[in-house]
Amino acid sequence: MKKVLPLIIFLTFVILPACSRAKHNNGDNHLHAGAIPDDAQLIQSSDILGSRVWVSWKIDDAAAKIYRCSVYNMAGRVISTGIYRLMKASWDPPAHKMRYVQLPRLRKFLDCLYYGGIGITLKDRTVLMPAGSIDYPDENKGGITVVYDGEGNKISETQY
Repeated sequence: MKKVLPLIIFLTFVILPACSRAKHNNGDNHLHAGAIPDDAQLIQSSDILGSRVWVSWKIDDAAAKIYRCSVYNMAGRVISTGIYRLMKASWDPPAHKMRYVQLPRLRKFLDCLYYGGIGITLKDRTVLMPAGSIDYPDENKGGITVVYDGEGNKISETQY
């Protein structure tokens, strides 16, 4: 009994509470840190960020067609957060660059596919592009705020 009691105490106060703080993504069966919202989607990301990230989004301003998105690493630390617009992307051959046109309606469900550090690509090939400032917190240096134009081009950067 003396050997079993510490095990029961350990399970009751350490393991079970940790399991209850972990959450599952809908249908993806991946545990994620308690700091990540329940509605976050696990998606691919660029290798520099790690191979996968969690993306959480919500409609921030319906009249302005703006979403607020946050991207988390697997440990639950915020990688970026800010406001985005849903855009249709197309290649402009003469200019050798992507062009973006805002979609006329908001969507209540977005099926995210990939995060490359600025925009968030959706499975239907539309893209959430920054619609102003995006914060990139860094727990060692404070972080930076980057202001983008509608096509993901950096306008300014401020360290905080």
